[in-house]
Amino acid sequence: PPSDQTYLLNYFDVNGCEGSNTINVTVNATVPTSAGPDTNICDGDSVTIGGNPTGPFGTTYMWSPSANMNNNTLGNPTVLSTTTTTYVVRTSNDTCTGIDSVTVTILPAPTLVLSADTFVCLGDTTQLMATGSGSFAWNNGSTLSDSTISNPLAFPILPTYYTVTLTDGSSCESIDSVLVDIQQLPFADAGVTVEACKFLPAVMGGSPSGPPGSTFLWTPATNLNFNGLANPLVITNSDATYIL
Repeated sequence: PPSDQTYLLNYFDVNGCEGSNTINVTVNATVPTSAGPDTNICDGDSVTIGGNPTGPFGTTYMWSPSANMNNNTLGNPTVLSTTTTTYVVRTSNDTCTGIDSVTVTILPAPTLVLSADTFVCLGDTTQLMATGSGSFAWNNGSTLSDSTISNPLAFPILPTYYTVTLTDGSSCESIDSVLVDIQQLPFADAGVTVEACKFLPAVMGGSPSGPPGSTFLWTPATNLNFNGLANPLVITNSDATYIL
C-alpha cells in the first residue's frame, strides 16, 4: 500500500461460525539517498562522489560498478576512472532502501607536441617549439626569453631539461620536456709566428689547429694555397697577419 493500512480478515469454519482478525501494515519512506551532482574530471584525476550526506546516519551503502573505487561501501568513495562512468548507490537501513546515481565524465588531456631534443654551442640560443591549444608554462624561466609562450628562446649555460605544461579551458593538463645540451666551443690554434723566406712556402697553424672534424677558415686568403685547410701553405714577400 502507498500508506499505512489495516487489513481485516473475516473467516468461517465448517460449522458456519464466523471469526475475524486484523493486521496493521506500516509503510516506511524510502531511505533519502543522494549520489551527488554529475561531475567532470580530467583524465588521470580522481574525484570523491556522493552527497553531503549520501544518506542519513546509520545507512549502509553499496556502490556499483566498484572498479577503480577505493571502497564501494563508503558514503563518499573516491574513484579514479579512465572512462566516463555512471555510478549507482543503493542504500539501506533496518527496513527500507534507496537508490541514486551520478555520472563522472572524463575529459581528455590537451594534445601537446614538443620539439625534439637539441643542442647549442655555449653562448648561443635555440628556439623551443610547443604546439597545442591552451596556455603554456615553462620551467627554468631564467634562461628563457618568455616562460609563458609556446616558442621561447632558450640560452642555457648547462645541459638543461625544459618542461612545459599546457593547460586547456577545462583546466586539464599535458606535460612534456625537451633537453637542450651544451656543446663546448672548439679550440683554435693558429700556431706560432712563422719565420719564412721570401717566395718560399711555409706551413701555418697549430698541431693540431683544431679538434678532429672541425672546419677551418683563414683570413685573409691572400697568398695561401687554400684558406680552408687546417695547415695551409703561405708564400709571401712581406709580413702579414692571418686569423684562424
